[in-house]
Amino acid sequence: MSIGPYLVALFDDVEIIKRRWSTGYTSADLVLLSDNDPLNDWEGYIRLAGHLRAVGMWDATVAAWSLVSPNPDYSNPRKPRGPMDIFCEGGCGAHWTYADDLYVCKTCPGVHYDKACADELRAGTLAVEICSHDHELLHVPPYDPIAQARIGEGNVRVGGEVLSVKAWLERIRQEWGLELGG
Repeated sequence: MSIGPYLVALFDDVEIIKRRWSTGYTSADLVLLSDNDPLNDWEGYIRLAGHLRAVGMWDATVAAWSLVSPNPDYSNPRKPRGPMDIFCEGGCGAHWTYADDLYVCKTCPGVHYDKACADELRAGTLAVEICSHDHELLHVPPYDPIAQARIGEGNVRVGGEVLSVKAWLERIRQEWGLELGG
């Protein structure tokens, strides 16, 4: 007797539970991103990335992260700054203020690494034990202003597709069966 069908059923139930759990949070994220206050959008994108990560929507997770970009009003263009404060969990001191070449644990919420610490984690040699070396990491690519200019302001790359941010958020709303505000 094979237990495969039972494992598949269990996995499907876990996915349903994850999706139901995330729906309310994702709805709140979309409301935050629809409030006409651009100063809090970075927070909405980080929250959305976390909730999309929880249900395994990897391309959408990277897309949400990519929208946390440097602040164009910051006075030093050689050392751009963004709105967030995230530190590497590997203990190396790496710090991000916008999405720029970081590794996000696919299993553990809120766990981020720079490349060196991600490599050590995978090798099982990272001194700090935050998550397992068996966990997969999702790479958020380096911020590239030239590539971003090609994509265009107000647009986002989701996998191999470029969409307006508005259309992408609407697609998420529709896929999740969400109404704005609830």
